[in-house]
Amino acid sequence: RHDDVVSAIGASADGKWKQIRHANGLAGWCSGKYLFSLDDVEPPLEPDPDAIQYQVTAHALHVREGAGSSYKAITHLQEGDVVTGVNISADGKWRQIRLNSGEIGWASSKYLAVFEEPEEPVEIVEPLITAGPLNSDQQAQLHTVSLRYLAPTVEDCIRVGEEFNGTGYGHPSNICGPLAIAILQSAYLVSAQINPHDFWLLNPDVNQSTLRDAFPEERFNHFKTKVSINQFDWVSVPLLPGDFLYLYSGSRGNFEHMLVVTRTDLDQRAYATTNHKTENGFIISEELLYDPNKAGKGLFYRWTEKPKALLGSTGFGGFQLWRLKEKQE
Repeated sequence: RHDDVVSAIGASADGKWKQIRHANGLAGWCSGKYLFSLDDVEPPLEPDPDAIQYQVTAHALHVREGAGSSYKAITHLQEGDVVTGVNISADGKWRQIRLNSGEIGWASSKYLAVFEEPEEPVEIVEPLITAGPLNSDQQAQLHTVSLRYLAPTVEDCIRVGEEFNGTGYGHPSNICGPLAIAILQSAYLVSAQINPHDFWLLNPDVNQSTLRDAFPEERFNHFKTKVSINQFDWVSVPLLPGDFLYLYSGSRGNFEHMLVVTRTDLDQRAYATTNHKTENGFIISEELLYDPNKAGKGLFYRWTEKPKALLGSTGFGGFQLWRLKEKQE
């Protein structure tokens, strides 16, 4: 019968007939045309307890046989459904997913957001300022989720980076944009429909539509200056938690950078969880950006110092900033 499993014990000289033994012990011959070897069947994928889970954000989402809209739809998901990530396409636009039924298919990354159980904001030992668009609980939440992305080695950075930016796109030398967007998404401050990969090597003067989609003007203020980050007046215009910055290298720099301010303190010092180069290689860590009370301290000054130029220089050409407009309750 169809799907019966038998043991092969012989074959005809031309290979067209197989001698088989059934599980009931009977032996005989049958056409090899209707038999295939179980050795050629790939074993089913085992569930990975560390695999990323995604939540559907579209009203209805097709699951397809391959990574593209031209492939046949095999089923569909509804908004709020949770699935498990298996793989990602080279361009990051499609994700291979496993449904709760065990079925595997592909769905558009645009409508899949990393699923995380809501967490209670943790108490931060160092007080956070509450002025600005985020309330104190949201500031604590932003800081908490940002710490999930810490990676002390290049290998750790690549593993973390590929989780939100796709296989082959996790190297910490160029994941600043996707990292910043992933942090904002984890804190529920920007839309879950944004694909972090769209911010990989983003040029704000070319990819303006990507920035408008992520930071719509009805929700975000936008500011741009050509003043170097080591010359800007951070006392009069301090950074606030949730601010997204694009730093221009300028003629004296050698790279451009994106980051999100993940916390500030009562002394108006600003911090970011971001990727940066150290003497031991690239890492992702929480770093002081500047201290308005101690000139020369923080990444903004390290990135504009000649002695540190080999580790990377940026911010000489000024920056762009996007900030939430209203108080987020």
